[in-house]
Amino acid sequence: MKKAFLTFFIFMFMLPFTSLADESIIKIVSIPDGDTLNIINSDNKKIKIRLYGIDAPETTQKYGQASRDYLRKIVKNKNLTYKIRSKDDYGRVVATLYGDNKDLNYEMIKAGWAWHYKYYYKSKKYAEAEKNAREQKLGLWKEDNPQAPWDYRKENKSNNNNNDDMEDLMRTLLKAVKYLF
Repeated sequence: MKKAFLTFFIFMFMLPFTSLADESIIKIVSIPDGDTLNIINSDNKKIKIRLYGIDAPETTQKYGQASRDYLRKIVKNKNLTYKIRSKDDYGRVVATLYGDNKDLNYEMIKAGWAWHYKYYYKSKKYAEAEKNAREQKLGLWKEDNPQAPWDYRKENKSNNNNNDDMEDLMRTLLKAVKYLF
């Protein structure tokens, strides 16, 4: 009896932290960059998905369009599902994307079109894929030292400070409203 109670307690405690099933993608609406998709899911809801554990170049950045094009290529004609990991500060679903049961986030890193986002996901598999892509000079690693997307965003944030300040204020207000309700 104690074992059953303990098992039940652990299950109930862990439930909020896990996604029980992969969700299906009915239609891809758009792919704005190499780590973001806008989709229609099986509940007929439009969802913006940010790929978990990776960071791809911005489309205005060197290799940004190539990264986006590679993501478009690897999702084409695939049975797509995603597993929700969290939500980010922008309201996007952060998820692992699967195409015919293959981890496509990993495939983006492996092909050299995205960085392993170590700050958010400590994965030996993803780290090894990035290391191999670098050594083989795949994708954006053809260049010796490509600019990381987080550095590019920081550099361009100072150039667009007024818009970013307003976006930060709106994000803070939205968080406050969510907290209150």
